[in-house]
Amino acid sequence: MIVGAPAAGTSRVSDAAAVGDRGDTAAALPSALVGWVATRGGRQALAAARLQIEAGRTGNRARVSTDFDAQARRDVGRLLGLTWQTSGRPLSLGQFRAAVAAAGADLTDLLVHVGGPLRHRPTERAQVAGAQAQRRDLTKVALADAGLPDVVIELLIARRWLGAAAAPELPERAGRLAAVLRALPGGPRGASAAEGTLLATLASDLFADPHTLDRDTMLGRAAVRVLAARAAAKSGAGPAVTAEAADACASAAGWRAAWSAAGVTCDRLSSTVLVLNLPLPGSGPAAVLLRAAAAVAEPVWLTARSLVAPWPLEAILADLPVRVCENPSVVESAADRLGADCAALVCTYGRPSTAAWLLLTALSRCGAQILVSADRDSAGDSIARELLARLPGSRPWLPDAPGRYEEDRLPALLGDLSGRADHIQESRNS
Repeated sequence: MIVGAPAAGTSRVSDAAAVGDRGDTAAALPSALVGWVATRGGRQALAAARLQIEAGRTGNRARVSTDFDAQARRDVGRLLGLTWQTSGRPLSLGQFRAAVAAAGADLTDLLVHVGGPLRHRPTERAQVAGAQAQRRDLTKVALADAGLPDVVIELLIARRWLGAAAAPELPERAGRLAAVLRALPGGPRGASAAEGTLLATLASDLFADPHTLDRDTMLGRAAVRVLAARAAAKSGAGPAVTAEAADACASAAGWRAAWSAAGVTCDRLSSTVLVLNLPLPGSGPAAVLLRAAAAVAEPVWLTARSLVAPWPLEAILADLPVRVCENPSVVESAADRLGADCAALVCTYGRPSTAAWLLLTALSRCGAQILVSADRDSAGDSIARELLARLPGSRPWLPDAPGRYEEDRLPALLGDLSGRADHIQESRNS
């Protein structure tokens, strides 16, 4: 057993002092401990004691180690004595303190001398947790202020769309995402982007870099997931369905659809709307295409690019009835059965694309009478509500005609498109 009087100048300050307050290094070790700290058992015992004290377990009963091998136990036995060595008992912090003190040193001073200042890990963890909580709070405030529902904010944080909660950049990333949300058509506090804005243009306007919102960027992926999740949440979907809607944006089609529903197009050629017999005035690309298609009563897909050109607000559009349906089957049936006798018809093909919004918004502003139909399931109801809310003066198209899906109401829809009441009566009697 190592026993010796304290060497001259050796500190005897108790290791019960607050951890973290000790920035000094102990004086030279007593000669009895110089060789011992380098033994396998010495290194193992000191490392285990440091773990316990830094974890806040400083009581004398705290176990330092229970897994000494034979050699390490002999090494520690040099300090604690033969009785402990042969007992098979674990080493407690109290025993270790007493043995180090008997050798002329203080355990805390010894730990600092050998391994540097002691930490207080519970305090460090509390500080880290506090900083993370503050970052989460700042993130939530920024996104809530941009109009994002709580369920989407919680999903964003849980799924780490803007990075881990530990990331110092989290609030700054949330601020950039909030800027995107505010800039979208219909965003809070007056959106700066127009309906049909190109994604690259939006990114350039906001961040001076047209690629900031690309699919391979964290901000771009987070933004499109948030848009899809927000749309699902606003339609009354629960958390699980809201998360599924966000996941659907992983595909190229889902990416374009989510941006399109928010009034932004990834490119103006991939966003389309189906039209039949719409007399669009002017000499723009869409007007020329529609006149050519109307000559043979052929439905035509218009791209967002063809609809960007301004239209003259001619009287031909004022009070013009324009029917809007959800399913292309209605347009195809109307073209086959009614041809040139069919009234103006626009098909959103599900949730309206940027091209659809460009066309319908312009028609509404020109004074056209917009009549809206969709399937009567949850998705169709959501589409119809959004169209009616965003197109002033629009109203439901044949709301009393029976049938859950538009195909069920097809005779009534075709009858109204042709102006023949017998089609409506036929549908009601079927």
